[in-house]
Amino acid sequence: MKSARNIVLSFLVTLFLLSVLFTQLDLGDFLVRLSNIQMRWLALGFFFYLSGYLLRALRFNILLEGRIGIKKLFPVVCVHYFVNNILPARTGELSYIYMVRRFEGVSASEGFSTLTIARFFDFISITLLFIASLFLVEETPEIMANALFTITLSAFMLIGVFAYLVYHPQKFIILLDKILEATGLKNYSIISHLRGKIAETLSNLGILKSKRVIFYSLSTSIFIWSSIYLMTYSILQGMEMDMGFFLVVLGATLSFFSNILPLPSLGGFGVYEGAWALAFIALGMEGEAAVSSGLGVHVVFLSYMIVLGVWGIVSTGVFSRRR
Repeated sequence: MKSARNIVLSFLVTLFLLSVLFTQLDLGDFLVRLSNIQMRWLALGFFFYLSGYLLRALRFNILLEGRIGIKKLFPVVCVHYFVNNILPARTGELSYIYMVRRFEGVSASEGFSTLTIARFFDFISITLLFIASLFLVEETPEIMANALFTITLSAFMLIGVFAYLVYHPQKFIILLDKILEATGLKNYSIISHLRGKIAETLSNLGILKSKRVIFYSLSTSIFIWSSIYLMTYSILQGMEMDMGFFLVVLGATLSFFSNILPLPSLGGFGVYEGAWALAFIALGMEGEAAVSSGLGVHVVFLSYMIVLGVWGIVSTGVFSRRR
């Protein structure tokens, strides 16, 4: 019942956000532009999107210390990103933990820790590419330059938190135990179970003590996001919206960050376009063009995602009763 209410709420939020955006959009012109997208750019965009998935499978292979091959992880990645982008509030993240546990016997705590590490490197990679783009565009927009401090500070804070959890997990557990004892929560079995899972997860984060793992995970993550930005650039070129690559990185970054947030929107519709429009309007694009380009990119990459997601579902048989 609660799940049904959440879906209805997400549908209403999505409908409201899209209705607001459509007031700034000539729907007929948008559909013509989308239908006339050049196939060579569409194919190139899919190539980059597919490359991003393969690199994500490689990254999970690294974080799982090579115990699961890329061939097995690739369909898992396809299903994971399909479910995660369709369901609201990032609830689809759990699909990765479920699949690697069901198909490969990976514990829930290790699945959660590898996913958390992947998200950590995603944030760092996006931040690094954003900073690099600020210095590579011909003219740095003032609003983006002002955002540099906030984004960089957030990245350093996140690195600090991860470093503390990796090198001092016991100190965190001791602090957690004191809080649970002071509040009386330690007497509840479910809390004790959760505390045990947290301890297991922190233990699994110890993989980041390896410089090799850090280097390969970060390198792979940078290539992943470079592929996603190149996909975005290709789609825009196909829609005959000629923008420099580094300008695309600056504008698209805000929409990517919004996609990470657990917001109640189906397929990210409305939220993605809103963040995209705000960013590109700040970069000097007209309002209608900003909304149109954001919606176009979103529709195309969701189409890519559905193709790979359906293939992954068929390949893994994840929704069948038996493997």
